[in-house]
Amino acid sequence: MKKDTGRKAELILEGAAYRSGIVHAGTQVKHDFSAGNVMRVAAGSMVDLAAAGLQSVLPLDGSRALSLLPSALNLGSYISRKKLLKPAIGVGLTAVLAIFLVKLHLHQSGKKSG
Repeated sequence: MKKDTGRKAELILEGAAYRSGIVHAGTQVKHDFSAGNVMRVAAGSMVDLAAAGLQSVLPLDGSRALSLLPSALNLGSYISRKKLLKPAIGVGLTAVLAIFLVKLHLHQSGKKSG
């Protein structure tokens, strides 16, 4: 009988530890999916994506590209606050088109001379 009582007490303690672990896991999930943490992770992902895009366009090493991102984010924030998004998109598209045309012209002039 004494053996059964010891095993029963052990099982009760294991159950309490299991329930405590479940409560802790639930609290951790609620914390991880809180609005602040989700926004922090999303902002970090956007910064990483912007850094990768910037590095693919400009021949910068990683540290210089990442050092430019705060300025780029401040500029983007300023543009959105001042309701200059449509003009900024127009300027950006014009710049992309100009770069494309310059590269196309250089590519075609290289074919002619070669």
